[in-house]
Amino acid sequence: MFDFDILTLSIAILAIIGFAIPFIYQYNKSKRKKSSAMDEINDFVKSHGLNLSSMDFWRGKYFIGLDTATKKLVYANWNSGFQAKLIDLEKYVQTNIHEDVRLVGSGSDKRKVVDSITLGITIPKSKLQYQLEFYDAELFSDLVGEGVLVRKWDKLIKASA
Repeated sequence: MFDFDILTLSIAILAIIGFAIPFIYQYNKSKRKKSSAMDEINDFVKSHGLNLSSMDFWRGKYFIGLDTATKKLVYANWNSGFQAKLIDLEKYVQTNIHEDVRLVGSGSDKRKVVDSITLGITIPKSKLQYQLEFYDAELFSDLVGEGVLVRKWDKLIKASA
């Protein structure tokens, strides 16, 4: 039915393999990075005796988790090395979502550009304030569900406190 030349077939196979190698490499690199990050988080969580019931890891740089039994929130980012925060939600807390937004363009071509999204947590009695970064436009050029994610965590924190 089809007449294939061995040389043409081998060149086609090599081209397909050559095209696929960068994708496979990037996937494996991302998988190793996530595994390493999760190992750091698991060590931190175990050292504080927590059992996270809800958690999210996004962009390979941010993690948030909640232990509903002890009412403790774990937030970590890897923007400049591993930095983790343990927030006690046992006390009354207030939360607020802050989106730093600017309008670009003029007339009917105006569009909203989000520069950052943070979740603020305030513990009024101790006057502690935490700003948990969910998105920074200086690090990433687009949003990938961070708005939905920050609202989800706002609701979870309010429900558990």
